[in-house]
Amino acid sequence: MVDFSVSTEKVLKWAAEDALDHKASLSILYPYRLKFQRAGEQKPLAKKQNPQ
Repeated sequence: MVDFSVSTEKVLKWAAEDALDHKASLSILYPYRLKFQRAGEQKPLAKKQNPQ
């Protein structure tokens, strides 16, 4: 399994460091948000690919 706790900690740290620069914060968080969404949607997507 992926260690989400470490990744989340890093994302939150970067978000706090760039809180004053909204665009920088979004540019840093966006790819990680996609990774979290994809990881959470793996099972639902697998079911959609094989509808029975």
